[in-house]
Amino acid sequence: MDGFEWNKIIGAVLGTALFVMGIGFLADWIYEPSEGAGGGFALPEATVGDASAPVEVAVVEVVPFNTVLSMGSMENGQRRARSCAACHTFEAGGGNKAGPPLFDAVGRVIGSVQGYSYSSAMAAEGEAGKVWDFESLDGFLTSPKEYMAGTKMGFSGIRSAEDRADLLVYMRSLSDNPVPLPAVEGAEAPMEAPEAPAETPAETPAEAPMETPAEAAPASDAGDGTPTQ
Repeated sequence: MDGFEWNKIIGAVLGTALFVMGIGFLADWIYEPSEGAGGGFALPEATVGDASAPVEVAVVEVVPFNTVLSMGSMENGQRRARSCAACHTFEAGGGNKAGPPLFDAVGRVIGSVQGYSYSSAMAAEGEAGKVWDFESLDGFLTSPKEYMAGTKMGFSGIRSAEDRADLLVYMRSLSDNPVPLPAVEGAEAPMEAPEAPAETPAETPAEAPMETPAEAAPASDAGDGTPTQ
């Protein structure tokens, strides 16, 4: 390589370096902060609260499920149950489908329908003598797979407590002898009928005022008995 080629290479390197330096100077000149351009926006200072002051915490009142169940609507539950009809039967004597029949399910021993192939998890619950009471049905309907790991139930669950209560009230009615609803905690006992007030003796009628005797006629001045004028 002769000297001319080396000069071109060195010139290119120097030219690139000068170009980069020029870009840097130009950027510094464009973005150089200007003094006396006016005040900027003052950000509010963060205030630190008193650590000793009580912190208000919003309390969310949790209504017991038995209370929600006592207010359940059978009509709403029947409408809700229509989505279950693809896998379950509801009439008396109904057979197995993808799931077992739901007639007389409330109070029934878990995994006890003859001829249905239950999962091992549900069969174990039945062998332990557990029944489908309102508490277990509420937990299972909330999330079947979380409540009973290994179940074949593919349903994702019902998150609304009101919807579960409506469905369980309807399922309870599907029986020749419906299971009683659980007692509601804190319910007031029925008030006793107030005693009838004692009869007051009849008032004694007020005595009639005594009549004032008529005033005697004035005596006549005449001796013949003729009253004077």
